[in-house]
Amino acid sequence: MDALAQIGWMHEQGVDGRRDVAEAIRWYRRAAAAGSPLGMDALGRVYQGAVGVPRDYGQARAWFLQAACAGSAPAMNGLGVLYERGLGVTADEGTAMQWFRRAAAAGSSEAARNVARLKPRGVRTVLAALDRPSAGHHAGCAASQG
Repeated sequence: MDALAQIGWMHEQGVDGRRDVAEAIRWYRRAAAAGSPLGMDALGRVYQGAVGVPRDYGQARAWFLQAACAGSAPAMNGLGVLYERGLGVTADEGTAMQWFRRAAAAGSSEAARNVARLKPRGVRTVLAALDRPSAGHHAGCAASQG
């Protein structure tokens, strides 16, 4: 299933010499439908960045959340960015920190840098993130599947 997303990435990057974002998105959708966290994350990224589709932070959040619930560290980091910047959601540094910390624990070096960057903003943000209980495997995952 991740192979489908990788084919999408090749189309998006123009690996064969011809960049085709629409074809990439078709492959990302196939991958996501097959359960690929990589495909789900890619769709979140294209909606967040308006890559071949109109910018839609709600769609970005939905795809990132699905991928994060499947264990995707980049998607967890993507959710952190949405919450930190208030993109399609109410800005919430505590929730952003939670997602960044989960992503860092899952191996995202970008998320680890985000955690380090947010820490100097104040102890309250960090403590709020640490004190919030996580329901289920990842906060928000159970609610999204209900």
